[in-house]
Amino acid sequence: MRLGHFLRMAWRSRGLVATLTERELRARYKQAFLGAAWAFAAPLGYVVVFSLFFDRAAKIETFGVSYPVFTYAALIPWGFFAQTVSRGAMSVVDNLVLLNKVAAPRETFVLSANTTALIDMLVSAIAFPVVVLVSGEHFYLATLTLLPVLAVQFAFALGLALLLSALLVYLRDVRHLLPLLTQLLMFATPVVWGLAAVRQRTSDGVIRLYAILNPMSSVCESYRRALAYGRAPEWELLGLSAATATVVLMAGYWVFKKLEPGFADVA
Repeated sequence: MRLGHFLRMAWRSRGLVATLTERELRARYKQAFLGAAWAFAAPLGYVVVFSLFFDRAAKIETFGVSYPVFTYAALIPWGFFAQTVSRGAMSVVDNLVLLNKVAAPRETFVLSANTTALIDMLVSAIAFPVVVLVSGEHFYLATLTLLPVLAVQFAFALGLALLLSALLVYLRDVRHLLPLLTQLLMFATPVVWGLAAVRQRTSDGVIRLYAILNPMSSVCESYRRALAYGRAPEWELLGLSAATATVVLMAGYWVFKKLEPGFADVA
């Protein structure tokens, strides 16, 4: 019931979400020399660093795909997740004055941060064909299978952002922990390395548990399978991650609404 209420609120507030998203994008890239190109400058920088250090030092198994394509495919959804968590967690605190003056659902600001991250992710994906061509790899129609994967990553990231944004109003220390936790989680997710190599050394039960505990694992691996190998996602793992993402979204929204009445007192 709570989830249904949230979906109805999101649909009714779509105009406000679009306005807030446009405001955020304009403020972020205003007077920036590269403008929106910064959206793919960061993942390209990661690819260069990872290729120079992790690929050469760790000899990561890519199963015939060049390492830049291998890692960039997973960096596309990861960049969305990291930005949603960091900016979404700060969205309520950064807009407390506005929230107390404007009659609007407060979760709309979190949803706007999520939408902004989604647009940045789509912009960052523009550079992927360049990486593919430079690396001498191929394009695949399996990219179309990523639509349900996109829904899973959106729901999971939004649920965490709702939870963290509400907690951060009362516990400002959370903002200092977020960058560290996000960075650690990236190395615990198949971004630099691949899930296929881990599967050779462990059981299917462990892989399934991992997909439940860390939904971004199957999300990043699904992007890699579709973009780098031309394969459809592993639907069983994605289904387990989707279940977790749904629970996180419902729990995040429940906590947000429980703590929401005290936002004005803390501001």
